[in-house]
Amino acid sequence: MHDTIKVALIGQPNSGKSTFFNQLVGYRAHTSNFPGTTVEFLQAEVVYGKNRFEIIDLPGIYSLLGEEPAERVTLKYLIENKIDVIINVLDSSVLSRSLELTIEVASFKIPMILVLNMMDEAEKKGIKINAEILKEKLGIDVVETIATQGKGVDKVIRMLNDARLPKNLLEITAEFSIHQEIIGSARNLKAKHPNISEEVAKILCIADLEGQLGFLSSTERQALKQSFTNTLKIENPWLLIHQEKHKIAMALFEESTRIIHKKMKKSAENLVDSVLMNPYLGPLSALLIILLMFFLVQQIGGYLSTIFSIPFEFISQKLQMWRGNPIGITILRAINDGLNSGIGIVFPYFVPFILFISILEDVGYLSRFAFIMDHLLHRLGLHGKSTVPFILGYGCNVPAVFSTRIIESDRERITTAFLIPFIPCSARLAIIFALSTLFLGFRFAFFLFILNLVVIAIIAKLISHIFKSDVTDFILEIPPYRIPTLKGLFSKLWFKLKDFITFAWPVIIAGSIILALMQYFRIDVFINRAFSPFLKNILGLNPNLGLVLIFGVLRKELALIMASEALKTPVPLLNSVLSIREIATFTVFVTFYTPCLSTILALWKETGLKWTLLQIASSLFIATILAVLTGIAFSF
Repeated sequence: MHDTIKVALIGQPNSGKSTFFNQLVGYRAHTSNFPGTTVEFLQAEVVYGKNRFEIIDLPGIYSLLGEEPAERVTLKYLIENKIDVIINVLDSSVLSRSLELTIEVASFKIPMILVLNMMDEAEKKGIKINAEILKEKLGIDVVETIATQGKGVDKVIRMLNDARLPKNLLEITAEFSIHQEIIGSARNLKAKHPNISEEVAKILCIADLEGQLGFLSSTERQALKQSFTNTLKIENPWLLIHQEKHKIAMALFEESTRIIHKKMKKSAENLVDSVLMNPYLGPLSALLIILLMFFLVQQIGGYLSTIFSIPFEFISQKLQMWRGNPIGITILRAINDGLNSGIGIVFPYFVPFILFISILEDVGYLSRFAFIMDHLLHRLGLHGKSTVPFILGYGCNVPAVFSTRIIESDRERITTAFLIPFIPCSARLAIIFALSTLFLGFRFAFFLFILNLVVIAIIAKLISHIFKSDVTDFILEIPPYRIPTLKGLFSKLWFKLKDFITFAWPVIIAGSIILALMQYFRIDVFINRAFSPFLKNILGLNPNLGLVLIFGVLRKELALIMASEALKTPVPLLNSVLSIREIATFTVFVTFYTPCLSTILALWKETGLKWTLLQIASSLFIATILAVLTGIAFSF
C-alpha cells in the first residue's frame, strides 16, 4: 500500500516550472480547472519507492497576494487544501525577484524544497549562487536544476519525504494598538481557514484592506484602515509588507550570490533581438514568420492528408459496392467519413500547427511577438495582453475567450473577447488549408489570413470609438531564448490533441451519422429549401449546403466533411460539383460566420448576452458581405 503525498509546484512565469513538472511526471498529467473558474492546473500521480506522490502544477504567478485570477485561485488552493510539500521553482537568472514569491510561500509554514532552476542561464549571466547560504537562511533544502536537461530532478524527488519547514522571514510588526486589532482579525480569519498560520492570517488581513481578496468584512476593513491612518499615518499599509518582502529578498540575494562582471560582448541573442524587436524590422519579421508557418502547415498538411485518407477512401469504395441493409450501410459510411475527417483532414493540419505554435512559445518568440504587437494594438484601442488570447484563438476560440480574464480593463477585455471568434481556429484553418491546397492555392490562404487581420483591426477601431476609455499600460517579461525539448513539445501536442479526440471527434462522427440519416429520410430537403433563397440568390452557393452550415455552428470541423456528405462527393473531388467561385465563397463564409456553439457559450459567460448576440449578428453580416464580394471577384 502506498502513502500518498500531496505536492504543489509553485513558481513565477517563465521559471521553467512546467518543464520541471513534465520531467517529474512525463505524459501522465491531466488538465483540470479550479472549481468555478477557467484557470487551469495540471495534475499527475507518480510512484517513487514506497510513496505515491500526487503532484499539482499550480499556475505561474508573481505573488500570492495579487489581483490576477491565477494569483487568487492559487492562494485559495493553498488556504483550502492540505498540502504536504511545496516545491518552489525559481529562475536562478533573476534570483532577487524570484525570492519575493519564496518569502510569501515560506510564511505558510508548509514543508518546502527550493529548486534553483535554469542554473545554466544564471551561469551565462555571471551569477554564482551559494546554495548552502540559502539553505541556512531559509531552513530548507535547496537543489540546483536544469529542467530542460533533466538535471537535478531526481534529487528533488528523493528529498520529498524529508522536506523541512521553512523559516518565517516575513513578520508583521506594528504599533501595539494596531497589532492587537490585526491579531483579532487574523484569529477570525484563521477560525475560517484552520490550515493557515497566524502570521499568514495577519498578512492576508493587511493585503485585503482594499477588499480585493475578499477575506475581511467591510466593517473589519474600515476599522483596520482607520487605525493605520490615525496611528501610523499610513494610507496604504500593504506597501509595508511589499517593501519588507523586497528588502528581505534583496538581502538574501546579496548574501548568497556573487556577480562575476564579464566583458560584455554582443551575444547572438542580442543580435536576434535587435531584429525581432526592432520597431520596423520586428513587425516585418513577425509577418514573415507567420507566413512561413502557415506555408509549412499547408504543405505538410496537404502531403499527410493525401496519405492518411487512402484507407478511408478504400473503405468508402467497398461500402458503395456492398449490398446489405441500406440504413446500416448509410451509418457505416457516415462513421467512416467521420473518422476520415479527423485522421484525413483535421489531424494533418492541426498537428503541425500546434507543433509550430509550441516551438515559437518554447523558444521564447511569442512574448516578443506580443511586445511588437503592443504598439499596433494600442492604436486600435486594444492592449498588448490581447496578443496572447488572439494567438490562442488560432488553436481554439473557447480557451482564448476565457484567457481574456488576464486583461484588467473591462473595455479591452470585452473588445478582445468580441474579436476572438473572427480568428480562424484550428478547425477552420483545417478547412481553409484543405480547400486551398486542393483547389485555391497558397496565395488564397494567405490572402484570407491578411483579410482576417484587416477585419479584426477595423472592428477593433470601431469599438474603440463607441466604447471609450483609456488604454492601460502593458508590462511584459521577455524570457531568454531556449531550445525546445521534444518531450515538452509532444506533451503540449498531446494535451491539445486529447481535447479533439475526446470531445470534437465524437461530435463529428455523431453529426456525420445524423446528417446521413437526415439525407436518407429526405429531411435535409426541407431544411435546404428554407435556406435556398439565402444560399442561392445571395451567396450564389449550392442550396444543398444549407444543412451543412447549420451543423457547422455545432463544430466548425463538421462543415467540410458535411459538405462532402451533402453533395455525395469526396473532398478531393468537390470541384466536380462546385465551381472554384463556390468553393472560395464557401471557404470565406465558413471562416467568418457564426462562431461554434462552445464559443457562443464562452462569450455569453465572459461578456454577457448583449455582446454575444451582437457578435453573432455582426459575424453573420460580415461573413455574408465578404462571401458575396469573393463570389464577385471570382466571377471575373
